[in-house]
Amino acid sequence: MHETWCDNCQQVNLGMIEPFEYELHGIVFIEGRCCRCGEAVLTELTEDDF
Repeated sequence: MHETWCDNCQQVNLGMIEPFEYELHGIVFIEGRCCRCGEAVLTELTEDDF
């Protein structure tokens, strides 16, 4: 995952380590840790991503 946003670093596309995918209420999410600071990052997948 490269297209990410880190709330802690306040920057885009820092990457994600240890990603895992799950679905909640019909929405697919990928959650992992920021490659720079290690804080949690969350990405919602849309139909355009498939």
